[in-house]
Amino acid sequence: LLDYLNKVGVEELRYVIMTHPHADHIGGMQAVLERFEVEKIILPAFDKAPYPTTSIFESLLAAVVEQEVPAETAREGAVYPLGGGRFTVLQNGIATQDNYNLLSLVTLFEGGNLRVFSSGDAEKANETALVEKSLDLQAEIYIAGHHGSSTSNTEALVQRVRPAVALISCGRNNSYGHPHREPLELFEQQKAVVLRTDLQGTVVLGRNADGDIIY
Repeated sequence: LLDYLNKVGVEELRYVIMTHPHADHIGGMQAVLERFEVEKIILPAFDKAPYPTTSIFESLLAAVVEQEVPAETAREGAVYPLGGGRFTVLQNGIATQDNYNLLSLVTLFEGGNLRVFSSGDAEKANETALVEKSLDLQAEIYIAGHHGSSTSNTEALVQRVRPAVALISCGRNNSYGHPHREPLELFEQQKAVVLRTDLQGTVVLGRNADGDIIY
């Protein structure tokens, strides 16, 4: 991650977003905070679950303090400006006793004539609660929930988002079998282009001068 950010010329970060405290989502975050100047770190609502006690999480919080990074708990409906766009927190998790996936932040980025929906590892319960609200969830880019797992990516949500591109972040030959068959079939029904990091590697998306989505 550091190599990539250096390669594309990143010198500082406006925001770092912790979707939830699982190691595969925060494992590289401490190194990022120590390498780059970060204006703000946005955290899940930890009052909705027992406080995490993993060594990775505790080391990360120590780095936040040591680097003096301002921290803020995400609020539903909060809007953060970013360049010529903005991202909105659509959901800041639901209460749980032991499943930290349910703390996942759901965000919608709007900018560059694109809308990007992202939900971390949010599961069906999160998605059901979100769909029940009267929100405009449509987005051209849909970052598949929970690495393309069948525990997420419900038909009701995917139909509300109506993505042109479904982007799946998953490791090659991962032990979880991600992405699962059910989400892939849903994306096919939506006629969404499916891009997978296990097959394509790092993916960068945007629009060209003609308005077409390119990657």
